[in-house]
Amino acid sequence: MKRFTKKCFCICISAFLSTNTMITITSAETIKASIKVNSTTYSVPYNLQCTINDPNNILTPESKNFLEQVFYSTFDDIWHKYGYSSKEPPVITFLIDDKYVPEGYIGSELGNGLIAFKASVFQNVDSNTEDSIIHELTHIAQKYKNVKSFGWLTEGIADYITAEYSHHKMIPSQYAGGELYDGYSTTAGFLMWLERQYPSSIMRLHRMMQKGEISYESFQTLTGETLNTLWKEYSGKELPSIEDYLLSQTKISDFMKLGDYYFYGQETKPDFEKALRYYQRAADNNDFNALTRVADIYAAYLDEPDYYKAYTLYKRVVDSKTFYSAYASNTIGRFIQNGLLKEIDPSQAEFYYKQAITIEEEQGVISNQSSYAMEQLGDLYCKKNDPAAKIWYQKAVAHGSDYARMMLEYYIPSNK
Repeated sequence: MKRFTKKCFCICISAFLSTNTMITITSAETIKASIKVNSTTYSVPYNLQCTINDPNNILTPESKNFLEQVFYSTFDDIWHKYGYSSKEPPVITFLIDDKYVPEGYIGSELGNGLIAFKASVFQNVDSNTEDSIIHELTHIAQKYKNVKSFGWLTEGIADYITAEYSHHKMIPSQYAGGELYDGYSTTAGFLMWLERQYPSSIMRLHRMMQKGEISYESFQTLTGETLNTLWKEYSGKELPSIEDYLLSQTKISDFMKLGDYYFYGQETKPDFEKALRYYQRAADNNDFNALTRVADIYAAYLDEPDYYKAYTLYKRVVDSKTFYSAYASNTIGRFIQNGLLKEIDPSQAEFYYKQAITIEEEQGVISNQSSYAMEQLGDLYCKKNDPAAKIWYQKAVAHGSDYARMMLEYYIPSNK
């Protein structure tokens, strides 16, 4: 939906955003809100909102104000230049909680407008804090499709865009070391050079990524040169294969990347045994995203699925109370519902679906896992001709479920 515009439209009302920040809508062709944060007033679309979930009371009043300032001063421009300007911007939720950030990172964009930061980001509010906030907001606008083998490019473009909006972010003007696949500033430096040589190439790559149309051949399509040739011209170095590059890395987060490399088959067909090996190494270091992937492989990607092994691993993920817990609880519920765990009472499926919803409610996070659980509960009750089916479908509809809306229309005629 495009931003609402109407000439000669005048209105003056007051309202509160979910952050309890007073807004005053005055008048304009595009309705704007005058938002005052820490003595600074920002003019932003009235539908631009953020919430801050700080369960451990990490933020001081000053750091909370800083977070809001960066959001209101940058996100509208980022969204409408690099995002999907024909759509409403999502409500952004900032979650300050270490356990939602993968090992080796300080912040993470988790989907559905949710951004998690480690507490350390706000211990000393400085230029790095600003850059981290803008970087993760950029990921919201990017929303790339099917680009698992281009994580390095995703992060490079995010840093490139961050530098456009940050007061401090600097991108190397010439090669300063590192490999293209390092992502972030190293890749951003290459992209800046590429933009000078081939104007508009960054935006074209960005839009390809959003459409899920990117490939390594895209660089040759845009420039007439292969990626290896471009990198060598920029850095003076040969471009290694992604596999060789990843195998040379030693951080825990790189084990996860290696798992992804083999799982998705980035340069060859998928190798789930190798993926399992590297995901397990990351999981051994308390990476619950990796542990979830290990469970997924045991459940669906080996020649002989081991549902009970997967079940025990998903249980560990549920107990971790991390971002992945609701998904794990839903998956256990689905296993039970489909009769894959025959020793467990089928009625326990209901328990695990409800647990997934409760987990997200307690976390202050609502994702598609909640709506999925509500759909499944609706189905369970529908099969029993229980009126509670309607209640759960209605809840799922409130979370945007088209499936639940269809069920209410065609299978629950009393809804009409």
